[in-house]
Amino acid sequence: VTDPMSVIRTLDAKFGKTFRARLDAVVTVIDSDHFLHSPLPSSEAIAQLQAADIVLMNKVDLLQDNGADLDLVEGRVRSYNPTTEVYRTVRSNIPLHKILDVSPADAGKAGGDTVIPITHERTKVPLYVSSTGGALRREGSSSVGGGGNSSHSQNKLRGYSSLSVALADRPLNLAKLEQFVTSARSQKLARMKGVLWIHGMDNNRCVLHLSGRGRLGFELDGKWSGPPISELAFIGPNVDTELEKEFTACCIDEDDVGGERSNSEKDDGMIQKLSNSKEFEIVESSTTENNAGITFFRVSGSKYYNYTDEQIERDFRIDTNAMNLDLADAINASVANKEGIKAFIAHANITDDRGRIRVVLCYTDTGEPANNIDILTKQAREVLATHFRNVSDCRCGK
Repeated sequence: VTDPMSVIRTLDAKFGKTFRARLDAVVTVIDSDHFLHSPLPSSEAIAQLQAADIVLMNKVDLLQDNGADLDLVEGRVRSYNPTTEVYRTVRSNIPLHKILDVSPADAGKAGGDTVIPITHERTKVPLYVSSTGGALRREGSSSVGGGGNSSHSQNKLRGYSSLSVALADRPLNLAKLEQFVTSARSQKLARMKGVLWIHGMDNNRCVLHLSGRGRLGFELDGKWSGPPISELAFIGPNVDTELEKEFTACCIDEDDVGGERSNSEKDDGMIQKLSNSKEFEIVESSTTENNAGITFFRVSGSKYYNYTDEQIERDFRIDTNAMNLDLADAINASVANKEGIKAFIAHANITDDRGRIRVVLCYTDTGEPANNIDILTKQAREVLATHFRNVSDCRCGK
C-alpha cells in the first residue's frame, strides 16, 4: 500500500526526461470482488485510482453476477477516473502490450520515423520506444508536472501500516496457525503474505497469502534450499506489536519439538466421522513424515462412486491430486459465513503405504476440519461433481 504520487515524483526526480528510462504508465490493480462489497473505497484506494493511466479489474471470476456486477465495479472505477483505460482480468493475466508501450525493432519502418533505443545492451531483440505512441502517460495527468498540489497527492495514507516478522528458532504449530489466520483480527488485514515452516510438514516450504475479503491461499513451494524459517508480512489498519505476538505464539512449544501427540489426545470421534464419510478417506503415511499429530485425509471419489483409485486414475484419467488441490483452494478462497467463521485447510505431499506421492488434506485434531465440516463436505461434493462430470456409469447404487 503506497502513495502513487510519491513514487511518481521520485521517478521523475531520479530519471527526468531520459531515453534510457521513463515513466511509461501508472497501472492500478483492484480486487473486483472486494471493491464490489466495500461500502466506500479507502482514501488510499481513491488516490491510486485517480493517479492511474490503466486499471486492471482483477479477480472478475469471483463475481457471482458477471454482467451486472462487472458493470457496477467499472462504473465505480470511472467515477474516480473517467479517462483511465480499464481491463477486466483473472489473475492479472493481460497481454504486455496493453500496459507497456513497447514496439519491436522494426516499428519505425512503417511510420518512417527514427526509433530511439531504450538500451545499448547487446540483445538479440532489443526493445525500442514506439515512434508513434510515446509514453502512455497523458499530458495533464494528475501526476505530471505540478508541485503536487492536487488533493490526492497530499494523501498521507494514514491508518495503514506494515509489519514483517521472521521466526527461525522453531516451526509453527499448524493448529495454532489455523486459528491465527482465520481470526477476526487477521481477516481485517488488507494483505498478509509469506513463507511458513510448519511442524510435521518440515520438508515443505509453505506459502500463505491473504487478500480481498479475507480470502486465503495456501501453496507448497518445493523444499527448503537453506535453513527453514517462517517469514510473514502484514499490511492493514490494525497492524501493531500485538499482532506480532499473536503470530509468534503460533510456534510449537519447546518441549513439543520431535514429539508426537498421543492417541488419547486425538479427537477420535471426528476422525471416525471422516473415515466413515463417503467423500473422504484417511491416508496413512508410509514413513515418519508426520510427527506433529496431524491426521491426513483426502477426497478420492472411490467410496462416493464405488470405483477403485486405480480405475479412477487409469480408466477415467482423473487426477485425484489435482482434485484435492481444487478442494483446498475452494475452501481457502471462500469468505467467512454469516456467523463470521472462516474456513481454512492446509495440504501436504506425502508418500502413502503403497509408495505413491499423494496430495493430502491436514486435520489437526482440534475442532472441525476447515473450521466447519459441513462447508468442507459441501465443497467436496461440488469438486467431485466437477471432476466426475464425464463419468456416465455410476456404481453408487442410486
